[in-house]
Amino acid sequence: MLDDGYDLTSLQTKASCRLGKKPFSLVSEANAIDLYSVMNGPIRQKLKIIPNDVEWDGLSGYMNFSRTPLYCGEDKRTTKGFYKSYQNFTFYWILGAGHLVPIDQPFVSLEMVGNVVKTADV
Repeated sequence: MLDDGYDLTSLQTKASCRLGKKPFSLVSEANAIDLYSVMNGPIRQKLKIIPNDVEWDGLSGYMNFSRTPLYCGEDKRTTKGFYKSYQNFTFYWILGAGHLVPIDQPFVSLEMVGNVVKTADV
């Protein structure tokens, strides 16, 4: 769409107009500003699939690790995302991508999938 001269930041649909007028209640229901309270409060209740007794003994170790930046090919100036890994858990932040990461950031998503399935770098 950008090639056609459209500005995606100003593009609106009927759905985005409706959603834009709705209050974002999940955060306000938590009465807290930290992610832990939001994820383990209203989001856990709305999903109804996360058991209450889930614990991971590696959480403190994971929280002490820093994020590792992801780059696109040889360009080491532009950060395309981050990952953070500890024991058997890895979390990826892919910047500039929505829920269709392979379309928005194809090279970084290929690298991520390669890391997850432990294949050689592509």
